[in-house]
Formats: sequence, C-alpha cells, structure tokens
Amino acid sequence: MIKFECLRAEMPRAIYDHLLDFVEDKDISLKEEIGGDVYIIETDEDLLKFPEIFPSIYAQNVLTVERFDSAQVVGDYIELFDASNNAGGNAAYVPKEIFDRNQILKESYELTIEV
Repeated sequence: MIKFECLRAEMPRAIYDHLLDFVEDKDISLKEEIGGDVYIIETDEDLLKFPEIFPSIYAQNVLTVERFDSAQVVGDYIELFDASNNAGGNAAYVPKEIFDRNQILKESYELTIEV
C-alpha cells in the first residue's frame, strides 16, 4: 500500500488527474485540500489495513460490508471515500483486479452507489 500525503506525479495518471479536480495547490498537503490522505492499494493483503484507513467505518477492526460516503470508478481503480471529518476524509484506490476478487468490497460498492 502506498500512502500519499501530497499530489505527486508518480501517482497513477487517472488518480492524479481525478484529484486535480479537488486540489487547488499541488504543493499543499492532501489533508488540507481533501481532509485526508490518499492510499493506493497494491495487494489483497493491503485490504486488511482498511480499518486503519477508515476507522469511522470499521470501528470493530474487521472488514465487513459497509456504506462509504462515495464510491466510483477512476480509470483502472475503484475509489472509496469516507468523509470522516468536516474537511473531508481518506480515500483508497483499489485496482479493479483486486476489487473484483473481493466480495465484501463489491457489496460495499453496490451499497454505496445505490443511495
């Protein structure tokens, strides 16, 4: 898992371009711009860290089907976002191939977008 605290050119292009819609100054921290950090998931094992990334959703420290504040497709990734504070919150980008193997995330995505 990679944690980005600022917008960086080494991010996957689709994520970088997507975040440009929300970030006014590329040199300011993402916490200041979107209210949290950006995490790019790299392995299935990284999903076990979701309770750390989204503590307000996974209070029991277990990955279960839950509703996020936002879920959408961004290039070859699924973005999951939790507005856990007044300024925004953390976002995780899960590669589609990892997302497609995880039934809990697929059900969470469906629950989120049906709102």
